[in-house]
Amino acid sequence: MAEKTFRVAVTKYLEVRLNTEKLDAEFWHDFNTSITDRGGEDFEYLAEHAAWNYVQGDTVFIEGIGPLDEMHVFIAEVDSDVTVEA
Repeated sequence: MAEKTFRVAVTKYLEVRLNTEKLDAEFWHDFNTSITDRGGEDFEYLAEHAAWNYVQGDTVFIEGIGPLDEMHVFIAEVDSDVTVEA
């Protein structure tokens, strides 16, 4: 049997919208004690955390954030790119 192996890179580009009114001091305290201690607010890291978990299949609930709809977190794929190496 003849086989071919390919290395395929799939890059997804996501839009992450955060409702900062939901992300109060209590939220950041809980996030920093349960996920990683960022030393306070870090919206860029939170967007990264949300996006990483989203592409892993967590589309409804993300650990450290909670239910996405309840927390008013919106994540959507806006583009993708595929590269194949033989």
